[in-house]
Amino acid sequence: MNTTNSKRSITLTPQSRTNTTTTRDVIASQDLSSNNPEQEGAFVSLARQLMTCADTGQIQHVARKFANVCRAFAEIHRKRGDCRIAIVPLKSAIARLDPDAKSLTPCHVDFLRACLLSKFYGCAMRVIDEHKTLSVNPAKTGLTLPDFLQYCYYAGMVCIGEKHYKQAMGLLLGAITVPAVALSAIMIAAYKKYILLSLIVHSQLVPLPRYASQFVSRNIGSVCEEYQELATAFGSHEMESVAAVIAKHEAVYDRDHNLGLVRQCESSLCKKVIQRLTQTYLTLSLGDIASTAPVADAAAVERLVVSMIEGGEIFASVNQREGMVSFYEDTEEYNTNETLRTLQAEITGAIQVMEEIRATDEDLSCNRTYLQNTTMKDSGRFAAEANLPDFASPLHNGQ
Repeated sequence: MNTTNSKRSITLTPQSRTNTTTTRDVIASQDLSSNNPEQEGAFVSLARQLMTCADTGQIQHVARKFANVCRAFAEIHRKRGDCRIAIVPLKSAIARLDPDAKSLTPCHVDFLRACLLSKFYGCAMRVIDEHKTLSVNPAKTGLTLPDFLQYCYYAGMVCIGEKHYKQAMGLLLGAITVPAVALSAIMIAAYKKYILLSLIVHSQLVPLPRYASQFVSRNIGSVCEEYQELATAFGSHEMESVAAVIAKHEAVYDRDHNLGLVRQCESSLCKKVIQRLTQTYLTLSLGDIASTAPVADAAAVERLVVSMIEGGEIFASVNQREGMVSFYEDTEEYNTNETLRTLQAEITGAIQVMEEIRATDEDLSCNRTYLQNTTMKDSGRFAAEANLPDFASPLHNGQ
């Protein structure tokens, strides 16, 4: 398609060239505040065509506008209650906005949200697994800070839905540790889920890493007191204390849509108590386990122990005739072909991350603005430590 301004035009595949001008005009004039069904229907139809047929190269010149169109498209389907219809076009939009599949885009956020609302966790999980390492390039993709926070939160929720709790913790941590001087609603919601997942996965509250913002580390716990109280009770390994805290704050957990995870914390504590028994006893009756880890009866204990054995959480065998459980050491020698393949995949992933870090470091070392800011900060810090005048300060330039 020949135009006088190729940077601002959107080129479609040959079968849809006749609709190019109409698509551009509808997108430019779309007013989401209006309730015109005819206009809305035309926008949805042409936006879908744009998201699935637009030229990838030209999309790069209008990344933010393209992302806004995709967001408006997704929002319309959300209001209609048929988000599942938006999933395929949004997935196509991701590929067009980032053909190299290396950068996080605003379309990732809308895609994950549509999958969550439609409960298509498997579809979202495949995209998350395919893009485990994504760079952040706002100039290329139009990504904003709220987009990044929402991606981490939605991706974490998808992993929770698929019961990939450890992976969910890492994604939620991305939202919590963003440099900040104030707490956002997304950060608080992410930290609440992070606490619960810590209890489920690690049986304790894992502290935030050192690279987290000091402001966030000092203040985020004070706005999640009900969850902090649950973590404290969990640390006592007393089911009665945990049950009392849950009963006390059940309305809060339910309002935050975290009651399901809280219930899993109860089950996790039972498993933790049984795991501690394996460190002390070689053989134990189901009745004794039921009295130690408060479970309803021996039958419930047996079901729980069997599930833990199948999940690889403990190494034991159950003698149903005698009602006894025998505990063993881990017999895995980690010398199988599957183990080697897993190890190789992890090494390959680590090498790729290292290469991306090296590339980012090289880009920063050539970034004039970054070097100027770093030099000024280092100069001021050195002057303060050495008790010398800061010659980078305007006070020493005759002002």
